[in-house]
Amino acid sequence: MRHARLATLVVGIATTFGFGWTVPVNAQPPHTRGAALFLRTDRSQYSLRDTIVIEVGVRNDGQQPLYVHNRMAWGMGGGLVLWLRDDHGEAIDKVLRDDTMLPPPPEEDLSLFAKVLPGMFLGTRRAMEARNLVRKAGRYTIQVEYRSSLSREFVPPNLRALPALWMESPSIWSEKVRLDITD
Repeated sequence: MRHARLATLVVGIATTFGFGWTVPVNAQPPHTRGAALFLRTDRSQYSLRDTIVIEVGVRNDGQQPLYVHNRMAWGMGGGLVLWLRDDHGEAIDKVLRDDTMLPPPPEEDLSLFAKVLPGMFLGTRRAMEARNLVRKAGRYTIQVEYRSSLSREFVPPNLRALPALWMESPSIWSEKVRLDITD
């Protein structure tokens, strides 16, 4: 029954928010229990034929341990959303849309979280061709939003009191990173 409720919640969220989300104009990276989101690329200049390597992670800038869902993927259902803006700051669609939907967690799975100690981080790395991100050469900025794909409602009761980032927590935003793309 719990898996059916989770599937209904995920489909509802994807249907409601999966298409047409907009990035808040003055989005600042809020800190939730000392959590911060970092974003970096392997360089700042690329051609459309180059591969862009993106690294992103949730970093614990606080004084206490932080628990983060140990599965991250790209797209609204995966927790990591890559936002793209043109040189004028206008949000634009990426060439390929991320749409990962993580499966519901197994019942009574106690390994749902990574314990991130102060000064440590949990992250991922992604390589993608520049032409799969943008349609033409130009100056762009990228920014990543993180919101856990795990709801407190769907974990075992003994885990609900953890100082964790939940789906119900505010999004965490990375700083913007500038990309110069040439032909």
